Amino acid sequence: MAKVLFTSLGVGPGYTDREELEKREYRIADYVFQNSSNVYKTPFIADALCRHLKIDKIFIFGTNKSMWEDAYRFFSRADDDEKLETYIQIAEKIGEQGAPSTLVEADLHILNEVFDRYLQEIHPGATGGSICKVIQDGKNEKEIQENFQIFMSLQEEIQPGDEIYLDITHSFRSIPLFMYLMIDFIQTLWQKENIKVSGIYYGMFEAKDTATGHVPVVDLSPLFELTQWTKGIYEFTNYGNVDLLVQLLDDGK
Repeated sequence: MAKVLFTSLGVGPGYTDREELEKREYRIADYVFQNSSNVYKTPFIADALCRHLKIDKIFIFGTNKSMWEDAYRFFSRADDDEKLETYIQIAEKIGEQGAPSTLVEADLHILNEVFDRYLQEIHPGATGGSICKVIQDGKNEKEIQENFQIFMSLQEEIQPGDEIYLDITHSFRSIPLFMYLMIDFIQTLWQKENIKVSGIYYGMFEAKDTATGHVPVVDLSPLFELTQWTKGIYEFTNYGNVDLLVQLLDDGK
């Protein structure tokens, strides 16, 4: 059984030269979780989630204009010449502001390794198996269908008994919504495999505490539980099947 984090990268500001590129990074925040005294000071909420939840592997999604180079810089601790060169190479593939991107998924294989090393540093028992996926913006039906196929391809990477955690903080608002629907679809499809959605997290940067500077991380799992209750009621009223309702009642005890 593994803990799997689904997260996404935003596009962030564009750049036209090296100086602007070096400023293209996520803002640092002091993330705090409910019922926890720990404060996670980091530019990436995925970092806070991985440390807080002891995540085993990450599935990270972004367009070919997302801030992949900043993710590489942070999670690889890119402070030597070799890593800095890779950071620049990724940025050049993404392209300057207004220019087309040539970034493809194969360019991000090095990030898969970076995430696995990072996870094993913070959680030595991490299983690894992180995957970066380049998805479409989702501006039309064709792009939505392409994204659907990408998400469905990850079924092979999810094992019976896995716990899924979803981060909906960054990227186009449609992408976290799509991720949510796809995870609901996968869990329904694999209901007998005991795949569990254990948390849906949102870092509320706009709700930062003015006194402490803390950014609350909210678990929206009750919204997912509501969809499960809806399914349970539907199965009962239409087919007389009470299995899901019984399961939900047992889980709520």
